[in-house]
Amino acid sequence: VGPGAEDVLGHGKLLALLVLATAAGGVAHALVDPASNAPCVGASGGISGVMAFLALTSPLAKMNVLMTGGGFGTIMRRVRIPAIGAFSLWLVIQLFTLGDQIDGQVDVSAAAHLGGVLVGVLFWAIHRYR
Repeated sequence: VGPGAEDVLGHGKLLALLVLATAAGGVAHALVDPASNAPCVGASGGISGVMAFLALTSPLAKMNVLMTGGGFGTIMRRVRIPAIGAFSLWLVIQLFTLGDQIDGQVDVSAAAHLGGVLVGVLFWAIHRYR
């Protein structure tokens, strides 16, 4: 298991990452989907930023991912995969969901998630190259 974001960044920088990624998520949502009737409430952009930061900081750390074969009543299975793999899979899902959001087919803001990811990547780049 890799280190937690607070272990790597400290209290203040983690708070800054969460606040900035959450704000970036809100801005991204407003820019991509200005006519949305779905409220943009929550901190999923912030969580996405922390997730991006951690996946890039500790890419080989193992994560538990719940997988299902599909269909109602299917038994879920826990699979351990590297953090960068789980993050990459999630990122691809967000990119596909963004198209559905623009078409008005979903109520979850993939744009907010991706806005938060950009801040997480920026924090990782600054942290890595300092």
